[in-house]
Amino acid sequence: MTSAVNFDLNFGLWEKQKYEGYFRVEWLVLKDVPNHVLMKVQLNQKSFPRACDGDEATEFMHCYMSYPSTTTLLDDMAYYNDQQVALEGKRNLSTHAHDGDADDLDSFLIPAVIPSS
Repeated sequence: MTSAVNFDLNFGLWEKQKYEGYFRVEWLVLKDVPNHVLMKVQLNQKSFPRACDGDEATEFMHCYMSYPSTTTLLDDMAYYNDQQVALEGKRNLSTHAHDGDADDLDSFLIPAVIPSS
């Protein structure tokens, strides 16, 4: 994480809008690791890919870093860019070229809906 959580904004391009808040991250390692590799990491009888917190982070990082992956998400960026444009259209967000800079990312932040008491 490179910023604090901002609960006044939500990121508008998640497939499901069930998470609140927004924070910036800097990716240090990016590679494909299939879920079956992580299934042995258990957290309260749940497999790690289905867990939501980081109690087993050390074991996860060992599995992740030792997996001999030769591919990354970046290999499929053209596909994901097309998916993003389609999702923007579906949500009536402005469609424009994406180069990954901070100004571009900020255009997808939307005000969080705060329930009235």
